[in-house]
Amino acid sequence: MTSASATPGTSPAREAATELLGQFCELLAQDIQRALNRLLDVKGETAAGLITIGSRPGLSMGELAMTLNMSPSGTGRLVDRLQARGLVERKVSIERRRHVLLKLTLNGLDKRALALAEQERLVRQATRGLTDEEIATLERMFGLMV
Repeated sequence: MTSASATPGTSPAREAATELLGQFCELLAQDIQRALNRLLDVKGETAAGLITIGSRPGLSMGELAMTLNMSPSGTGRLVDRLQARGLVERKVSIERRRHVLLKLTLNGLDKRALALAEQERLVRQATRGLTDEEIATLERMFGLMV
Protein backbone atom coordinates (compact mmCIF):
# COMPACT_ATOMS: atom_id res chain seq x y z
CA MET A 1 0.00 0.00 0.00
CA THR A 2 1.41 3.39 -0.89
CA SER A 3 1.38 6.37 1.40
CA ALA A 4 -0.87 8.17 -1.11
CA SER A 5 -3.66 5.73 -0.29
CA ALA A 6 -2.98 5.70 3.46
CA THR A 7 -5.81 6.58 5.80
CA PRO A 8 -5.47 10.19 7.03
CA GLY A 9 -3.71 10.31 10.38
CA THR A 10 -1.90 6.99 9.99
CA SER A 11 1.68 6.38 9.05
CA PRO A 12 2.80 4.41 6.01
CA ALA A 13 4.40 1.90 8.39
CA ARG A 14 1.10 1.35 10.20
CA GLU A 15 -0.72 0.94 6.89
CA ALA A 16 1.86 -1.59 5.67
CA ALA A 17 1.71 -3.53 8.94
CA THR A 18 -2.10 -3.54 8.84
CA GLU A 19 -2.09 -4.86 5.29
CA LEU A 20 0.47 -7.58 6.10
CA LEU A 21 -1.41 -8.67 9.21
CA GLY A 22 -4.64 -8.85 7.22
CA GLN A 23 -2.99 -10.95 4.52
CA PHE A 24 -1.44 -13.28 7.11
CA CYS A 25 -4.76 -13.75 8.90
CA GLU A 26 -6.65 -14.40 5.65
CA LEU A 27 -4.11 -16.95 4.40
CA LEU A 28 -3.94 -18.73 7.74
CA ALA A 29 -7.73 -18.85 8.02
CA GLN A 30 -7.98 -20.33 4.51
CA ASP A 31 -5.29 -22.92 5.29
CA ILE A 32 -7.04 -23.88 8.51
CA GLN A 33 -10.46 -24.18 6.87
CA ARG A 34 -9.09 -26.34 4.03
CA ALA A 35 -7.14 -28.58 6.41
CA LEU A 36 -10.05 -29.04 8.82
CA ASN A 37 -12.49 -29.72 6.00
CA ARG A 38 -10.10 -32.39 4.68
CA LEU A 39 -9.47 -33.86 8.13
CA LEU A 40 -13.16 -34.06 9.01
CA ASP A 41 -14.31 -34.79 5.44
CA VAL A 42 -16.72 -31.84 5.50
CA LYS A 43 -17.41 -28.68 3.50
CA GLY A 44 -18.15 -25.02 4.16
CA GLU A 45 -18.61 -23.90 7.74
CA THR A 46 -19.16 -27.39 9.17
CA ALA A 47 -15.79 -27.54 10.96
CA ALA A 48 -16.34 -24.04 12.37
CA GLY A 49 -19.76 -25.15 13.59
CA LEU A 50 -18.29 -28.19 15.32
CA ILE A 51 -15.61 -26.10 17.05
CA THR A 52 -18.08 -23.38 18.06
CA ILE A 53 -20.68 -25.77 19.50
CA GLY A 54 -17.95 -27.55 21.45
CA SER A 55 -16.73 -24.30 22.96
CA ARG A 56 -20.24 -23.36 24.11
CA PRO A 57 -22.33 -26.43 25.03
CA GLY A 58 -26.01 -25.50 25.16
CA LEU A 59 -25.62 -22.94 22.38
CA SER A 60 -28.91 -22.17 20.64
CA MET A 61 -29.40 -22.42 16.89
CA GLY A 62 -29.83 -18.64 16.74
CA GLU A 63 -26.59 -18.03 18.64
CA LEU A 64 -24.74 -20.40 16.32
CA ALA A 65 -26.18 -18.60 13.28
CA MET A 66 -25.02 -15.22 14.64
CA THR A 67 -21.57 -16.52 15.59
CA LEU A 68 -20.96 -18.04 12.15
CA ASN A 69 -22.75 -15.19 10.33
CA MET A 70 -25.13 -17.65 8.67
CA SER A 71 -28.81 -17.58 7.86
CA PRO A 72 -31.14 -19.61 10.10
CA SER A 73 -31.84 -22.03 7.23
CA GLY A 74 -28.12 -22.44 6.48
CA THR A 75 -27.46 -23.05 10.16
CA GLY A 76 -30.22 -25.65 10.24
CA ARG A 77 -28.64 -27.50 7.31
CA LEU A 78 -25.22 -27.32 8.96
CA VAL A 79 -26.60 -28.80 12.20
CA ASP A 80 -28.49 -31.44 10.19
CA ARG A 81 -25.17 -32.53 8.64
CA LEU A 82 -23.44 -32.63 12.01
CA GLN A 83 -26.31 -34.57 13.55
CA ALA A 84 -26.43 -37.06 10.64
CA ARG A 85 -22.76 -37.84 11.30
CA GLY A 86 -23.42 -38.38 14.99
CA LEU A 87 -21.44 -35.31 16.05
CA VAL A 88 -24.17 -33.12 17.55
CA GLU A 89 -27.29 -33.59 19.67
CA ARG A 90 -30.25 -31.22 19.68
CA LYS A 91 -32.26 -30.69 22.85
CA VAL A 92 -35.31 -28.56 23.40
CA SER A 93 -34.69 -25.88 26.02
CA ILE A 94 -36.59 -26.50 29.25
CA GLU A 95 -36.98 -22.74 29.87
CA ARG A 96 -37.82 -21.73 26.30
CA ARG A 97 -39.51 -24.56 24.43
CA ARG A 98 -39.03 -22.92 21.03
CA HIS A 99 -35.25 -22.88 21.48
CA VAL A 100 -33.16 -25.84 20.37
CA LEU A 101 -29.88 -26.21 22.25
CA LEU A 102 -26.84 -27.88 20.75
CA LYS A 103 -24.26 -30.13 22.35
CA LEU A 104 -21.49 -32.28 20.91
CA THR A 105 -21.71 -36.05 21.23
CA LEU A 106 -18.68 -38.01 22.44
CA ASN A 107 -17.79 -38.59 18.79
CA GLY A 108 -18.19 -34.85 18.17
CA LEU A 109 -15.89 -34.06 21.09
CA ASP A 110 -13.27 -36.45 19.68
CA LYS A 111 -13.49 -34.88 16.20
CA ARG A 112 -13.30 -31.39 17.71
CA ALA A 113 -10.14 -32.34 19.62
CA LEU A 114 -8.57 -33.56 16.36
CA ALA A 115 -9.59 -30.34 14.62
CA LEU A 116 -8.15 -28.13 17.37
CA ALA A 117 -4.87 -30.08 17.35
CA GLU A 118 -4.62 -29.60 13.57
CA GLN A 119 -5.42 -25.90 13.93
CA GLU A 120 -2.65 -25.52 16.52
CA ARG A 121 -0.21 -27.41 14.28
CA LEU A 122 -0.94 -25.03 11.40
CA VAL A 123 -0.44 -21.95 13.58
CA ARG A 124 2.87 -23.35 14.83
CA GLN A 125 3.88 -24.10 11.24
CA ALA A 126 3.00 -20.54 10.21
CA THR A 127 5.32 -19.13 12.89
CA ARG A 128 8.11 -21.72 12.62
CA GLY A 129 10.59 -19.28 11.06
CA LEU A 130 10.39 -16.84 13.96
CA THR A 131 12.91 -16.67 16.78
CA ASP A 132 11.85 -16.94 20.43
CA GLU A 133 12.38 -13.18 20.73
CA GLU A 134 10.12 -12.51 17.74
CA ILE A 135 7.46 -14.84 19.17
CA ALA A 136 7.65 -12.93 22.48
CA THR A 137 7.18 -9.66 20.57
CA LEU A 138 4.13 -11.09 18.76
CA GLU A 139 2.71 -12.27 22.08
CA ARG A 140 3.02 -8.77 23.55
CA MET A 141 1.53 -7.14 20.46
CA PHE A 142 -1.40 -9.56 20.19
CA GLY A 143 -1.98 -9.15 23.91
CA LEU A 144 -2.56 -5.45 23.28
CA MET A 145 -4.93 -6.11 20.37
CA VAL A 146 -7.07 -8.92 21.75
